[in-house]
Amino acid sequence: MTLIPAPSLTSRSPEPAFRGALIAADRALVFFGMLLLLGIVKYLISGNSEAEDLTGAGDPLARASWYPLYLALIFALAARLGALARIILPAWPMFALLAMTVASITWSVAPDVTARRIVAVIFTVLFGVYLALRSDRMDTLRVTGAAIITAALFNLGVIVVSPANGIDQLLHPGAWKGASVEKNGLGGDMSRAALIVMALAFLDERRRWLWLGGLALVTLLVIGSQSRTALLALLAPAGLFGLYLIARRSAVIALGVSYLAVTAGGAILLFIFLAPEQAVGLIGKDLTFTGRTGIWELSIIKIMEAPWTGYGLGAFWVDIYGPSFDIRNQLQWVVPSAHNNWIEIGLALGLPGIVLLAVTVVLTLVRSGWSVLSGASPFAFLGVLQLLMFSLSESAIFWYQNTFSCALFAFYVAVTLLPEAKLKSPVSGPLPRPRLSPATSA
Repeated sequence: MTLIPAPSLTSRSPEPAFRGALIAADRALVFFGMLLLLGIVKYLISGNSEAEDLTGAGDPLARASWYPLYLALIFALAARLGALARIILPAWPMFALLAMTVASITWSVAPDVTARRIVAVIFTVLFGVYLALRSDRMDTLRVTGAAIITAALFNLGVIVVSPANGIDQLLHPGAWKGASVEKNGLGGDMSRAALIVMALAFLDERRRWLWLGGLALVTLLVIGSQSRTALLALLAPAGLFGLYLIARRSAVIALGVSYLAVTAGGAILLFIFLAPEQAVGLIGKDLTFTGRTGIWELSIIKIMEAPWTGYGLGAFWVDIYGPSFDIRNQLQWVVPSAHNNWIEIGLALGLPGIVLLAVTVVLTLVRSGWSVLSGASPFAFLGVLQLLMFSLSESAIFWYQNTFSCALFAFYVAVTLLPEAKLKSPVSGPLPRPRLSPATSA
């Protein structure tokens, strides 16, 4: 009898298994990073209570939960140094803003707080850039969508199982807040997440019913949060996307839809001009935007006292007797933030910071908008518009540490401006359907 030798383990190439492990690790980084950004990990460690002080330090264990992500991100970006180098010049305003953020420690009125927040902002922005640099962007969207649905189910579980924690009992009784500190946090994150899930429902035909179910779930959480701003920020991009789907059928229809959109936009502006009180009432505000205008006026005065530098990243509000004392003294309450991302940037980095952020936003909108006219997917364009809406009444949007919105912003910028975006991106790249024009997507 002839014995057949067993195959040698050493004769098998370890490359497929190693590559599979790297892909799994890469996906785990995306998934775990999203759960951190959506506040799930923090809730598991320390709940959703407010921080006891204004420094934002929070629970030491919750802060430490970010360090594995930072370390993994360093390795992930080290493997993509070439692609990272190629995005720096096209997205120069964002990286210039990042450089100014780092430099702000030299003039910060609270350098210890600024140093900690600089590290967090750097890695939040780089996480968004890393998402854009992954070679399979559809895979990135799918893993992100899976994390979003997981986070949405977790929030719903907190609301059902622990209503004392998941439902507001004081300021807005009955409003859902889930794992977030307050209802606007849940509503805002789920509204921003909805756009990602909407993109998946459109682009990923094989799993469309899964993503439509996820979209229904995050929409339910937005409605349950009773945040009118979040609901408007969900409905407006959805409506624009609906118009886009109609317009891309033919050039004639596109012309009609464009006329309709311009007419409707003009009517809305006229309504706001003629009936401002009724207009802001639609989002649950009054003409002072629930007291925000007073904060804005006094904050602008403080910006003009240090117009070229600001007061350092995250430093302005941390000391009750610091530069924010005048604002709190005049308004007679402990104002926690400017409630406006643009003013917040001005307080941190002065007018140059506002200009760099504005250039980044405009450049991304123009580039992504031009690609939409060439038949590309509109989701990067809609995503930046949505963040722009939030930035007018919230501080933690474009440039704030460890936030879902900041990572999304960096992702939209990078995915739009990366030179290879027109070839690889399902978010800003060409769609697999007839185009309005033969031009190549930007």
